[in-house]
Amino acid sequence: MSQCAPTGWGWRSGLEFVLIQKDGRDSKGPIVATGNDSGTILEKNMDGVATSVSEEEGLLFACRLDGSGSATLIGWDAVESWQPDHGPLWVHLDRDSPRVQDWLINHSGLTAPTSDALIAEETRPRVFHGKQGFVAILRGVNTNVGADAADMVAMRMWSDGQRVITIRQERLMTPRDVLAQLLELGTGPINAASLFERLIHRINERMADAIDSLDEQLEAIEVSLDLARAAEQRKQLSEIRLHAAIYRRYISPQKDALTALLIEPPAWFGDDCMPHLRESIDRLLRYLEDIDTARERATVIKDDISNQARRIEQQNPLCTGNHLGDIPAACLSDRPFGRQCRRHAGRRQPERLLDFLRHHGGVTWA
Repeated sequence: MSQCAPTGWGWRSGLEFVLIQKDGRDSKGPIVATGNDSGTILEKNMDGVATSVSEEEGLLFACRLDGSGSATLIGWDAVESWQPDHGPLWVHLDRDSPRVQDWLINHSGLTAPTSDALIAEETRPRVFHGKQGFVAILRGVNTNVGADAADMVAMRMWSDGQRVITIRQERLMTPRDVLAQLLELGTGPINAASLFERLIHRINERMADAIDSLDEQLEAIEVSLDLARAAEQRKQLSEIRLHAAIYRRYISPQKDALTALLIEPPAWFGDDCMPHLRESIDRLLRYLEDIDTARERATVIKDDISNQARRIEQQNPLCTGNHLGDIPAACLSDRPFGRQCRRHAGRRQPERLLDFLRHHGGVTWA
């Protein structure tokens, strides 16, 4: 990375991110901020001298928006001393941190019902007006390595139009996406209202790949239907239906919650945010339609597999439910061997089919 050509902000090494500020050099060169979602953020110059913005004691990151699409990273001290004339503040916190819970309950200025909702163990998508702000609790797909996307992760949000507080229990990439817009290109939100809306938009947008994968999995099963793998494919279809049900469990109330926000927004939620909110609601509605289609399609494919197996059983008494799994896969194929097997079965000549299988297929039944 060239010292004379600051390149902005980007990802490296998984969740690690790097920033070279675009506003020039200090006395020791460009500033670099590095960190990850569970470790430490350090601001240091190219000579390796830290200027110490640390991700510590549950503060995943915090920044002040500058009103032009960029932001400045800050630490706990600046968060605790923040005043409205300092500019819009965004604080992203780890719910499980004792310091975070103490700050939310005793020092953040939030009411008890609001702070309790933000750190609750179990959450469902909902929104509500608090005495001093607005709360949105949403769910996003789990994109962590090795995780099941259907294990949807909660993002808790609060804002009073000047501050935005986001809280997560498990790692969620949506806040990092929006932070990248602020620190990389300077195209991020310009105020608390647009930040609130941008987070809503991104958490819903990130669901697209998971919902699309349902259709892709069904397509793969359809093009490879094989009665010899009937039990395996039925299990895959059941898992697809289960994932679809889990997605619907959270996406449906999430759509209802955002509709409630659209109908009765807080006073600080600007008119320019409303079209984007409507787009998010429409996106969730499309997800629900795709989920319902996938569930119905999975049922049809599963029934088709069962019907094909039943036809073979009816054609040949030997092909009962107990014996079907023992028939060589080649007998169920469309190759000459398979066609000859089914020809004997279709003529209801079980003795000839059994002799044929013993001679050519290596099957022995008592």
